[in-house]
Amino acid sequence: MDIHDIDSACRRASEHDWLENVVLYQRGGGDLNALCWLGFAMILLAAEHEQIDVARWLVEHGEINLPDSQGARPLHIAVDIDTDGAVQQRCPFTFRTTRAFLALGADPALTDRGGSSPRGWVGEFGLEALRLYDDVVRTTRAMTPTG
Repeated sequence: MDIHDIDSACRRASEHDWLENVVLYQRGGGDLNALCWLGFAMILLAAEHEQIDVARWLVEHGEINLPDSQGARPLHIAVDIDTDGAVQQRCPFTFRTTRAFLALGADPALTDRGGSSPRGWVGEFGLEALRLYDDVVRTTRAMTPTG
């Protein structure tokens, strides 16, 4: 496999040794902002797979708010993972991944191509989910230097 190919790099990273494969791709001249065949850049895949350490490294070397091919940002993906996971597992909404991406500097005001913010995506899960999301945004942003 070519270490410069975004599709191969994303596939390898999602299969095992996330950070090692992302670093190998970047050091080999790979573009961290390139979109793979799924329409995702590495930062979006990190959100999708809840790879917070990988996301932290990617933010140190690139952009946190990159859109996918449909305009969704990493924070959209994070709230989707957090809400879907809570519903599927019948657990409370914790917004663990969302909280991490906010702390890394994700902008909750950015919208996808349809005009929906991450908050709009959370709204599909009801008022309690919205209240908890709003609390997470407020408290996380208050604790970050850029918040």
